[in-house]
Amino acid sequence: MGYQQNNLGVQLDWSDFDELDIHKQQNKSALQSFTLTRVGDLLNEPSEHNEWVINDLLLRGGFSLLAGKPKAGKSTLTRCLAQAVARGHEFLGRTVKQGGVLFFSLEDHRTMLKKEFQRLGADSEDKIWVHCGSVNGDRYGILERAIEAHEPSLVIIDTIFRFTRCFDTNSYTQVLEALTPVSDLARKTGVHILAVHHAGKSERADSLDSVLGSVAVHGSMDCTLLLRRTSEYRIIESQQRYGHDLPPTVLEYDPCTGWIESGSLLENIETQRLGSQILELLENADQALTEREIVDSVSGKTTMLRKSLRSLVESGKVNRSGTGQRGHAFLYSSIVE
Repeated sequence: MGYQQNNLGVQLDWSDFDELDIHKQQNKSALQSFTLTRVGDLLNEPSEHNEWVINDLLLRGGFSLLAGKPKAGKSTLTRCLAQAVARGHEFLGRTVKQGGVLFFSLEDHRTMLKKEFQRLGADSEDKIWVHCGSVNGDRYGILERAIEAHEPSLVIIDTIFRFTRCFDTNSYTQVLEALTPVSDLARKTGVHILAVHHAGKSERADSLDSVLGSVAVHGSMDCTLLLRRTSEYRIIESQQRYGHDLPPTVLEYDPCTGWIESGSLLENIETQRLGSQILELLENADQALTEREIVDSVSGKTTMLRKSLRSLVESGKVNRSGTGQRGHAFLYSSIVE
């Protein structure tokens, strides 16, 4: 370090000036990259065609989130996703563009990861590169160099805030500072980056509210995949900035192969389940029941119960009588075959 006494008697460190020069260069570079385009010129630009890693779900150059509670099946789902992309196999009922995958597994043991990929049928021909454990040093630089070296279609980071070292996920500012370099890297390289994160313990009316931390977490994403587990099902849904939302869908898991596939829509399964309970209620009833009496007697969401009841009437399994007018409510009874 070089020091010099100025005419005010203050000792100066030349490295301070070096830092000032660096900041000036950074500001100059930022100004050079900043441009304004008139809207007329924007409208005349040729339209870009969206390219997908997973059709209508994961956009090339996009940044997405997979959120779920511990033990919901996030790691299992990401391994299946990696295998599907490496081989170009359908995933969650959608077509896949084959490509390489970088898999940052920051919480799993290496031996466990090996065992699970073996169970999925992975082999030496699959273009999947894995890293287990922490990433130290210039994490964003390491990620960028890995992308340049292997040219993958997809990068999976499990979990994102263990990678970025952002420990206050409730801070909007800190979350943005942590996620923006990752998002910018996805745009720059054309690679899709999937970030894995945790959901909160409590159930929320809006699925997005279950994502743990600041709204900046899912607000930074092009696609948010939400995975939840009930006593009966594992359910996945998506909310998309681009593409079409994946409605709540029950996943089917093969314990022998470790593979997850898309099953039926949750709404269809619930309609069928509630329909069976309504039929049982009507078959054991001494008289026809009103819709209100049915809704009060069967456990379930009112909207789903009403839909199930209409479906039973339309399919000829339940008889509906009455006018449905005030004082003359519809009455429902089972049809004896």
